[in-house]
Amino acid sequence: PGETVAIKVLKEELANDADVVMRFLRERSVLLRLTHPNIVRTRDLVVEGDLLALVMDLIDGPDLHRYLRSNGPLTPVAASLLTAQIADALA
Repeated sequence: PGETVAIKVLKEELANDADVVMRFLRERSVLLRLTHPNIVRTRDLVVEGDLLALVMDLIDGPDLHRYLRSNGPLTPVAASLLTAQIADALA
């Protein structure tokens, strides 16, 4: 059996906007070049008719927005550690 992945689909109503499609394709190009333990790996772009989708590794757990909604603000130490990890990923 294959691996479980996440699929980010461009909304149908946005697929007709050339600027949005170009941003989506640029995002894919950038993400394919990024390799870091703190960045979700993008595997592929799916184009089928008007459907555009990015296939990415599925990460177990909540995203930062959901985490903060459930747990409240990060402590200064936790925020500093998170910021350092983000900076390292983008370096």
